[in-house]
Amino acid sequence: MNANERKWGKARVGAERDASRCGPGRYMDKAPGTAFWGVLGVWTRHDHRKPFLPISYLCSFAFICGQIVFSFALAATAAGLDPTSVIAFDLDRLDAAGLQGPPDGRRALDYEFCIPRGQGPRDQVAAIDPSAHFYPGSCGRSGCGPDQVLVLGNTHQPGYRAILLTLAALPFVTRIAEAVFE
Repeated sequence: MNANERKWGKARVGAERDASRCGPGRYMDKAPGTAFWGVLGVWTRHDHRKPFLPISYLCSFAFICGQIVFSFALAATAAGLDPTSVIAFDLDRLDAAGLQGPPDGRRALDYEFCIPRGQGPRDQVAAIDPSAHFYPGSCGRSGCGPDQVLVLGNTHQPGYRAILLTLAALPFVTRIAEAVFE
């Protein structure tokens, strides 16, 4: 008798054992919860040593969440809300490195925008823009309200144009303006 048989009962013999492994009730055994999880294929029979959510499920979940965010951006673009209309400065004045100005004095363009308070919008912006800095106590020139957080970023990073367009496509970003420091 093995450990599983000691825990859940004596071993079955002959046709009774084979019949228990086929048909619609094959996962319905004495172990609590195996009927449901066995149907989904997460746990089968009495094997409770597997993790509840394998890494592959978590990776799939993260991928699906990313697709949802991307689909919202596409929906906003398809609805006629052009992401460039949210950006309040001319992207054409920046070179490929995200710099502007005369050849002997190139500098990055700093920008600012407001997002709602909360970890969700903050995580979305941080995942898109690695240069983003969050200032919850400041309203900036954008005039963030008490229920908003000021975000500052800059264009001196690879793929700055795609980052700005992705930020502009977020449903809670209404305006991205140039940050002027005095």
